Formats: sequence, structure tokens, C-alpha cells
Amino acid sequence: MQVFGYVPGDESAQTPTHLSEVSVFTDSATLRSLTSFLTKYADLLDESSASGVKFGHEHFQDAPDEHESGTDFIVCGSSD
Repeated sequence: MQVFGYVPGDESAQTPTHLSEVSVFTDSATLRSLTSFLTKYADLLDESSASGVKFGHEHFQDAPDEHESGTDFIVCGSSD
């Protein structure tokens, strides 16, 4: 697993920075929503791998039950 992100307020960044650690500060409802989102797209990643279709990416902010957090969480398919 690799984790990347942007620093808030740094609009000059052209690419995200590799992060060595991630801390999530949230409430239990949002954490459960994030867990559901990750599980759903892990299943889709498995399905796309089995069918030979490349998995692109999905945004947590686009999930129907996502709570407004001000931070997006994006799941991308592996590059291997």
C-alpha cells in the first residue's frame, strides 16, 4: 500500500506527496462509512482483476452516505 496526499493551502503542488503515515480524526459514523466504502471498492478491485478490466479510481466524497468532511479519500487500483 502506498499513501499520497496534498498539503492544505499548497495550490502550487502538481503531484501528491508520498506519506509515510496517515492519522484519521473522525466520528464513528464517518469511520463506518469509510469502512463500507473501502470494502465495496476492494470487492470491485477483485472483480475487475478477475475480469481483466483495469480499475480506475473512486472518491469517498462521491459515496451516497458520506458525511461532509472537507477531505477526500481516493481509492486507486494498483499499478502492478
